[in-house]
Amino acid sequence: MSLFMTLMIAGWITTFAMVGFCALEESGKLRKIRKRMAMWLDNSTAPGRRPEEGLQPERENAF
Repeated sequence: MSLFMTLMIAGWITTFAMVGFCALEESGKLRKIRKRMAMWLDNSTAPGRRPEEGLQPERENAF
């Protein structure tokens, strides 16, 4: 593949990525995703929490 073709493909990929990013930013979904990720990171690194604990409580009688 020639250098021109590589640069053209990279340019189109960057263009579509920016359009998608701007669309998510404008819709407000990206902000919600960032908040959820921040909450998840805070909860996963909280002191006193055991790493083997899951997000849901264990059931005694699963079957």
